[in-house]
Amino acid sequence: LIKAPLLLFPVKIDIIDDYTVELTINHAEKVHINHEDCEGCGACKAACPAGAIYWGQDGLAEVDHQKCLTCGYCSPVCPVRAVIMY
Repeated sequence: LIKAPLLLFPVKIDIIDDYTVELTINHAEKVHINHEDCEGCGACKAACPAGAIYWGQDGLAEVDHQKCLTCGYCSPVCPVRAVIMY
């Protein structure tokens, strides 16, 4: 089980009554690295528990979607916000 930071994903909060709250987390399905913003620092690669991020031919980060767990650990560590989860 991999726990992802809750704030990475859109959360819908419904208040049912005085004692019940329902949370719905819309989990991301894919991760994309925007090469216009990526500086190749490696923070996302180091944070990836699945080893799904690697260096592409241009020296920038790429995502292996077969390995990616969409856990979200790569996104908050990117200093230029090049990691996009959707």
